This record gives sequence, C-alpha cells and structure tokens, in this order.
Amino acid sequence: ITSGTTACVTLWKGSEAFVANLGDSRAIVSVDGAAQPITTDHAPEKSEDEAKRLQDLGVEVRKGYVAGLVAVSRAFGDVRLETKAKVEGLLASPDIFRIDIESKTEFLVMASDGIFDCLKNQHVLSNARRVLRQTQSPEGAAANVIRASGDHQIGKSDNSSVMVIVFNMPPPLPKRAPIRQAALPNLNGR
Repeated sequence: ITSGTTACVTLWKGSEAFVANLGDSRAIVSVDGAAQPITTDHAPEKSEDEAKRLQDLGVEVRKGYVAGLVAVSRAFGDVRLETKAKVEGLLASPDIFRIDIESKTEFLVMASDGIFDCLKNQHVLSNARRVLRQTQSPEGAAANVIRASGDHQIGKSDNSSVMVIVFNMPPPLPKRAPIRQAALPNLNGR
C-alpha cells in the first residue's frame, strides 16, 4: 500500500463497542442527539499530540504534510517511491477507544475525512439522525450525510465514505397536528 490508507473500525459486542482509528477517518457517537467525538484525527494540523510526536522525532512538517509527503501522521503504507522506504514519523498503530452502550447511546457514525473536512461533527450527526427518525434506515442516514457533504464540497475533491451503526434507534419524529383549513374571504369583493 503506498497511498496512505486510513481506517476506522468498530467491534460491537453486547453493551460495549471498541473503535480503532488510524489516520484522519473519524468516529462520532450520538448520545440522545448530541455528537460526542470518539476518535482524534492523526494529522499534524489537527492534533497537537501528533504534531508534538513528530517534532520530538525531528520529522519536518511542511504545509501540513509529514516529511512534505503525506497529510496524515498515522496510516497504512506511504513509502517513498524513489527509495521504497517508509515515510519518517508515519505510524501504522491505531488508537483504540471503548464505548459503553447505554439506553441514550443511539448510533455511531464512522466517516472519511472527505465528510469531516466539509461538515462539523454535530452537522453530520444531525443529518444522519433526522433520516433515522423518519425512516429507521442506517443506509438512508449514511446517504443523507454524503449528500450534505457534497453540498459543501464545491471546489474540493476528496473521498467520502460513511457508515452508520445503530445501537438504539432514535425516537421517531413527533406527528404534527393536522392544520385546520379556513375559508378565505372573497378577495375580489364579490
């Protein structure tokens, strides 16, 4: 692999889930409609810890690129084409997070940087949640997030992938009371 592949993976068992993250893909969870970030992006411009780790190793970051070559500080692959050596400072070790799934833990969204470069965490979550409340379709919720990010990607070209994992389906939208229609008075004076 030479393209800096990132990964976000979830293992769900019973009342807990484990999320492993490598690179700038991201996982957020909906707790009663509020977005809670689970992962931290592994990129020197997005993470002070990663920037410090690279600085401590003496790895140069130019315009956000590790060794001037790759925008993430953790990934699979990324070798220098001319030497076939791995880019200095790049790790292939993921961070692993545990989520306790409780009654208010509704769903998890895992998405690539093409989504989160355009949308804030709560916007991603709100777009997914609205569709889940209307249709109970995780696939439809993911498609809606893709559409929303596409509306904000004018002039950008990046990968966009989303997965929605439902733990506890959010409650459906409340039914609206029927609107009573009233006759309008004759506007022509007749």
